[in-house]
Amino acid sequence: MKRFFTKLKSRKRQQKRQAKLITPDAVNSLLIFANENPAKLQDELQRLFPKARISFCYPRKDKNSSAPQGSYDYHAADVNLTGKIKSDKLQELLRASFDLVLDLSDKNLIGDFLFHQLQYGFSIGCSCCDQDEKHDLIIRGESNPESCMQAAKTQLTLLSQHEKK
Repeated sequence: MKRFFTKLKSRKRQQKRQAKLITPDAVNSLLIFANENPAKLQDELQRLFPKARISFCYPRKDKNSSAPQGSYDYHAADVNLTGKIKSDKLQELLRASFDLVLDLSDKNLIGDFLFHQLQYGFSIGCSCCDQDEKHDLIIRGESNPESCMQAAKTQLTLLSQHEKK
């Protein structure tokens, strides 16, 4: 039942947004979706997106959140049966707006549900090939997060240069 409601709410939300292309240097807020805490990527992300305030979103195994400020972790218990968010931290995530979302995660019911509720300008997907409908740009063939992040910056730069012409 939870799966039904979360998928239904995800479909309704996604139809309302338009992609807003942005250059890597103009990214002020960046959200990284990952399979586990990607804090080890902080330095590389700061180098690639120097002006960005970087946040992370990832699943956790325990019911209690231990994510530091600026990071958001989630558990199935954070969403009730009808798809209502019970976690204050996740409600904060959904109220925030991001210039860019970089998705390094695999398909995950709760993660996908949260992703579809977000307010963001542009999204790039790197990991899972069956998530094409949820991203504005898909990067295939990159096996590790660092090369995916570099490819994302390169593609954003090229697309924004092409858009100016």
